[in-house]
Amino acid sequence: MDTVITVDRLTAGYTQHPVLTDVGFTTGPGITTLTAPNGRGKSLLLSVIAGVIAPLAGSATVLGRPAEDPRLHRERTWTPAEPPLFPELTVREHVDLLAGLAGRPTAPWVEAAERYGLHPWWDYPVGDLSTGNRQKANLVLTSSAPAVVRLLDEPFNGLDTAARAVLAGQVQAWADAGACVLLTHHGADLPWPQARRVDLLETGTAAGTAAGTAAEAPAGPA
Repeated sequence: MDTVITVDRLTAGYTQHPVLTDVGFTTGPGITTLTAPNGRGKSLLLSVIAGVIAPLAGSATVLGRPAEDPRLHRERTWTPAEPPLFPELTVREHVDLLAGLAGRPTAPWVEAAERYGLHPWWDYPVGDLSTGNRQKANLVLTSSAPAVVRLLDEPFNGLDTAARAVLAGQVQAWADAGACVLLTHHGADLPWPQARRVDLLETGTAAGTAAGTAAEAPAGPA
């Protein structure tokens, strides 16, 4: 397996209070899930790998570069659990803004919106959308640009059955195309039986739990 993401003896937290201590693992192309009970640092770890939060110690590298390297902007997408949206802007205005900043045509975002059935709400302010449609907008806006590394934090939250199937198919398509997909999901109902699993409780100390050895194992079938 080619290594795409390396986390080495990483300690991370907020305002100098570690939530993760001495975490280490590697992963590469395909689908990898981060597992741990709620509140044990899954979202924090993805934020570090996304370059959003700096580690307190240790390192996270993506494609051989420090996670915070700005050159990774065009290689990596990051879908946080809380949609980073402007409530007063419509879905269309968000797409125009993001595509303009990326210097790309809007077509990938428009096509993703169609797949998720978001077009009826294309001209609605995102602050007026339902929880499920806000999550669809989150996925469309944060994961539609071309990339070889995909980070998603609890991406199934709030989605209806049809949208969950679209997302599952999209994640599989990214993996089939050679992307490295790293995601968190609360629950055992993942639709990819071939996915690797990294258990934070076994890769280091997570939120006060005992440290152990690194684990990478197939996730169970849905």
